[in-house]
Amino acid sequence: MKVIYLAALGHSGSTWVQSELVKRYKLIGLGEVFQLLRAIKSGDYSKIPVCSCGEKIQDCEFWGGIVDELMGKEYDEAMNVILEYVKTRYPEYGIIDTSKSVKVIKKLYGEMIYTPNFLLVMLARDLRGWVMSVQNRDRRKGRGKKSFLNQTMRWFFLNKRIEDFIQKHSNMKSGFIFYENLVFKNGFETNTIFNNYSENDTNKVIMHDVFGNRMKASSETDSIKYSTNWFYEYKFYLLYPFIYPALKKTKKYSESQF
Repeated sequence: MKVIYLAALGHSGSTWVQSELVKRYKLIGLGEVFQLLRAIKSGDYSKIPVCSCGEKIQDCEFWGGIVDELMGKEYDEAMNVILEYVKTRYPEYGIIDTSKSVKVIKKLYGEMIYTPNFLLVMLARDLRGWVMSVQNRDRRKGRGKKSFLNQTMRWFFLNKRIEDFIQKHSNMKSGFIFYENLVFKNGFETNTIFNNYSENDTNKVIMHDVFGNRMKASSETDSIKYSTNWFYEYKFYLLYPFIYPALKKTKKYSESQF
C-alpha cells in the first residue's frame, strides 16, 4: 500500500494539496495523523476536532472502526493498525499523511520509509505569501505578531530541516512541489512524481482529515482563494538586503531544483 507523506511548514497549503490529490488519485486523505494519534493516546477526546466528514471520530465511518484499537498503542504500532485497516477495507487505495514534521516520520513509519511504497513530498510556499498567511492567522487568533525578519528565519531554517532530512535519507523516495506552481502553473499536471499512482476514475473522494486547517471540510475543498496581497507589500522591498538568502531559496523552490 502506498503512503504519501507531506512534509511542510504549517500554512504551506498541505490541506488543499491533499484535497487535490485525493480527487486525482486513488488515495485517502487522513490529515495530520501524528496529531490525531497523540490526542487519542492522551485519552482526552474533548480536544479532538470533528472529522472533515462532519462526524466525531467515534462516529466517523473511517476512524470509528479503529479508534478503540488505537488507544494505548505506540505510534508505530498505531500506524500499522491504520495501514492494515486501509489494506483490508480499501485495497486499491493508498493514504496521504499531512503530519508535516520530519521529526515524527520514523516514529510513525519506521523502516517503511525506505521501501518503494513510501514517498516523502516536500511542499514549500513562497516566503512572502507564507509570512503574510502566518501573520494573518496570528492576528485572527489575537496572538502577538512576530517580526517579518523573525518569520523569515523560521521559514528558512525549518525548510532547510526538511531538505537536510531528505539528503540524510537519500535512499528514501522523495519529491518536491512548490505551492505557487500548483496554483499558477497547473503544477499537478506537469509534476512527474505522482506518475505511478492510479487515477481516481470515480467521483468518490475519500478524506477523513481531523486536524487539518479550516479547508478540511469537504464542502470547502472545491475551490481555492489565493491571496496576492503580498505582491504589494512594501516591507518585502525595504528588507530585501536582509532577506536575500531566503528569497534566493524561494527562487530555487519555484524552479523545483534542489
